[in-house]
Amino acid sequence: MRIGFDATCAGIAGSARTGVFQYCDQLLREIGRQAAPADRLELLFALPHPKHRGAIREYSRSLGLPSVSAHTAWLPGRHLLRWRIPVDRFTGPIDVFHAPAHLGFACRGCPTLVTVHDLAYLDDRGGLSAPDGLDAAARMRWATRRRFFAELAENMVDSLARATHVIAVSRATADALVNRLGVDPAKVSAVPLGVRDGFRPVDPSSWHPVLSKLGIAPGYLLYVGVLDPNKNLDTLVEGYAAYRRRGGLRPLLLGGHSPFYRQLLEARVARLGLQEHVRFVGFFDEADLAAVYSAAHALAMPSPLEGFGLPAVEAMACGTPVFAADRGALPEVVGDAGLQVPSDSADAFGEAMLALDEPDLHARLSARGLERARLFSWREAGARTLAIYRDLAAAAGAPARRTNSEAVT
Repeated sequence: MRIGFDATCAGIAGSARTGVFQYCDQLLREIGRQAAPADRLELLFALPHPKHRGAIREYSRSLGLPSVSAHTAWLPGRHLLRWRIPVDRFTGPIDVFHAPAHLGFACRGCPTLVTVHDLAYLDDRGGLSAPDGLDAAARMRWATRRRFFAELAENMVDSLARATHVIAVSRATADALVNRLGVDPAKVSAVPLGVRDGFRPVDPSSWHPVLSKLGIAPGYLLYVGVLDPNKNLDTLVEGYAAYRRRGGLRPLLLGGHSPFYRQLLEARVARLGLQEHVRFVGFFDEADLAAVYSAAHALAMPSPLEGFGLPAVEAMACGTPVFAADRGALPEVVGDAGLQVPSDSADAFGEAMLALDEPDLHARLSARGLERARLFSWREAGARTLAIYRDLAAAAGAPARRTNSEAVT
């Protein structure tokens, strides 16, 4: 079987910090490990500018798989999408094509599969006009973000209608596709994400050097992810202010970056008089992340718009309790291994932070989180996705054979 896969995000500098990249990277590695010897991966990079060539070569080599070929499209992805240019013009003949980042492409001779990570664009908290207080560069970045959401709004329904099959990264996202966008439930599979190798409790002797490098002490409250209006960080910061007023002493670390939203959050922190207690630490190095989770007292996941919530399972795998919004996919992911908080209540977030200062509750949630994280496996995600490829190819009459008896659900 020849598997076409849109690997565009892997050829973009800095993309490794995004959840979509982690999805693509982990899935490709698992598919490469589990595929039959005669199967081939045909990677498409819709990055025609020469500046991307080095990153494309480097990433393709990094997979370490013998049956991988990289193909560069001579148009960016938005034009392939708008003009419905078939991807097999670039990859050559393929039996199935997987678009892993929300919007699917056309293919002349094969079934297509698209993965949807969330439908946050439907409930975008970023506003229709740029917020006050942004400098010129930040306003441009805000406009770029708006164009991305506008592209999703313009193309999502048509993309889903044309796709042969759709993967949702959680049951909550699958239900939203059916109930809000009218996708046929028979063509949607919920395939949860997994926990990467290396995410496990880190001994203090190993995380002390990481914290020393970052200039932080253990026992902090932590957020990991992009700084974006959809992440509900304004409510988290207001909740942290309530926590401090009620006697809470732990600092709050906001790990992530935003070209525009950090300015607004910093202004809010200053208005609340929290400059000495809230630290903006940027993105963490991947090699440090397990130690950063392990040294944290708890992880906050305040967004009601999460389609899955990778930091939640990564933190649980490191033994760190999670307090999370009670909407979106987070209740499904966290379950009873964390505290579920009304997403619009700053006071409730403050109460959750105070509750986690109670040693017995903290210890119980830590133990439950370790158990729950074991439910999320990239190996299983890869196996289920590969089974979908084989079913789609077989239904289309391709000479691919199922190599296992797993049902596609």
